[in-house]
Amino acid sequence: MKKIYSIYFLLGLFITAFYSCGEDLTPVGPDIAEITHFRNDGPYLFYENGRLKILEVTKDNALNIREESGLPAGLKLDVYSDDNQLLFQVPINKIENFERPAWENRTEYAKTFAVSDLHGRFDLFAAILKTGEVINDKYEWIYGSNHLVIDGDIFDRGKDVPQIFWLFYKLEDEAAKAGGTVSFLLGNHEPLVLANDLRYTKDKYKVLAQKLNMNYPKLFGPDTELGKWLGTRNTMQTIGSDLYVHAGLGKNFYDRNLS
Repeated sequence: MKKIYSIYFLLGLFITAFYSCGEDLTPVGPDIAEITHFRNDGPYLFYENGRLKILEVTKDNALNIREESGLPAGLKLDVYSDDNQLLFQVPINKIENFERPAWENRTEYAKTFAVSDLHGRFDLFAAILKTGEVINDKYEWIYGSNHLVIDGDIFDRGKDVPQIFWLFYKLEDEAAKAGGTVSFLLGNHEPLVLANDLRYTKDKYKVLAQKLNMNYPKLFGPDTELGKWLGTRNTMQTIGSDLYVHAGLGKNFYDRNLS
């Protein structure tokens, strides 16, 4: 009997092309002196020759960089919102070699909460998850053995992009321990930013990259914790009897005439 899938076409335009992160002449940002908003960004974790480098912009508009010879036991990082609120601590338990989730997962969950296009608005997104009883006021997983799907577009427009990524990073571990699952898929703004297309990106991120003398995508490169995690996300995934994809698929995919 032919299986019929419910296909969730969410907002945005899915990009089927794979972007190359080679040489790019896109300016990394305006002059730092012209920007007054430069605070509470990160943290970003880099791994360099066995050493750990932690970068963050503090509420005092200062760039704080510290290095460790390895990963300290029990390391937890404070995650602040753009408006100076301590949101949560995220445990970094080990240097992860993340695995790509199977694109086909036949597990059926009693409940599934699906959302997309968060675009750096941590405040609104957290309010949605609290109302849906997915997390509590401490941003902890309370959704039991159920399933949270985030269908892309975390980057751009808002002021709390890494904060959202760190929340998913943390919730994945908490959900797994409770028998639940967090599925984060890529939208179109993830490959846009990682290909250094910053047309929708807030200046605060470009300024940080300029101060570090690098292009913004390198803050999510393969030598970073968030970059390695992002590098294993799917762009489409079957979960139970539903197929999730951000907005749709391109003509080249349909022309393959797959079943």
